[in-house]
Amino acid sequence: MRIRGTTAFVLPLLCAAVDAKPTVFVTRDQSGASWWLLKADLRPTDNRIEGVTIDAINRFRAARRISSAKLCKIEAVDRNSFAGTDRLTQGEIQQTFLEVRHNPFRQTFTTRDGRSFTARVGIESECASGRKGAIVLIYETGTKRVADVTEWHDRPFTFIAPEERPRLLLESGCFECSAFSLLYYDVRRKRFRWEYAGD
Repeated sequence: MRIRGTTAFVLPLLCAAVDAKPTVFVTRDQSGASWWLLKADLRPTDNRIEGVTIDAINRFRAARRISSAKLCKIEAVDRNSFAGTDRLTQGEIQQTFLEVRHNPFRQTFTTRDGRSFTARVGIESECASGRKGAIVLIYETGTKRVADVTEWHDRPFTFIAPEERPRLLLESGCFECSAFSLLYYDVRRKRFRWEYAGD
């Protein structure tokens, strides 16, 4: 599944604040792999994502039995959050985001029962273990109520893209690969679910 170069959606990337500081530092190795397959140092410093507090996220994670380990830091990311530790990697990061026509970090969509939700990509850090990873938070757009939390501790990146119904979103840890998941919404249970659909 190719996320790069998507032509069906022409919404530009949302511009981050001019004074935004990088929080994801990508380090090149000898593998020659694309930057999104490299190791990264994640440095979340905030305690909320778009008004949704870390306490609300922790309560949801505990209630849904996603994890009993509390999060200490959580932060939304955008295209200015990523920085290469060398000039080549930084150039590749910038070129990727120039080619992507949708916003790979934030999407708002409406479910079949007419409810509006926002999906936001971020990074997180656990309190006790210090373990860090990527997160996709889905919240009800108007109320900021947490509707779904999905975390990845085995990779530092995740990206999202809009999809056609009944699918709502596509999620992947890379821009050019066949490993991806699709988001669905169960109207009866009022719950989201991700289904792996890659090779």
